[in-house]
Amino acid sequence: MRGETYKERVEQTFVKPARRIQDQVRNVLELVQPQAEEYVLDIGCGTGKYCAIISRIAKIVGIDSSPASVQVASETVRRFGNPANSAICLAEGQAIPFQADAFDKVMLIDIIEHLVWDDFQACLSECYRVLKKEGKLFIYTPNKKHIFEFVRPRPAGHIALRTREDIVDALTVHQFRILRSYHRPAHLPIYQEVEKMLARLTGCELFIK
Repeated sequence: MRGETYKERVEQTFVKPARRIQDQVRNVLELVQPQAEEYVLDIGCGTGKYCAIISRIAKIVGIDSSPASVQVASETVRRFGNPANSAICLAEGQAIPFQADAFDKVMLIDIIEHLVWDDFQACLSECYRVLKKEGKLFIYTPNKKHIFEFVRPRPAGHIALRTREDIVDALTVHQFRILRSYHRPAHLPIYQEVEKMLARLTGCELFIK
């Protein structure tokens, strides 16, 4: 996130919208498609932007292992969401403090790249436990094979980039059925053009987030 503060990230989402953040939010909402009366869990909720937006539609709980994130996310929901439909808790995805079969949907948005393998496995196990039967898990993450991951500096905290195949295999081990797996183009049009150009020049397969 280029080193922005939590406050700057919130401002770029709700006050002075930044194009790249707005594109990402739109992509995630198209993916999750929250519905009224659903219970949604956002693991690693960060600034709380998705909690704020989804709380206008459905009931959502955000958890994060950072006390600073919990504080900021709570304020984000208060300012821009519906606090009556949302709760923000200090917790880790490897030990979700809710009963089994509690949620219709679970979100792992830009979080699994921060988890070492054992923590990723534990998180998937917990996601399966807290999801209702026929509940859905949504993962949104950079792809290790994307050409940009070879040429740009790796963001701080991105300690475990994975391929789509890695993620699908892990989900299958934890009894998830894969309904859809796909790549998104880069958020900014100029990056999309670079992706196309590199594909033509190198003949490589581009894996898009």
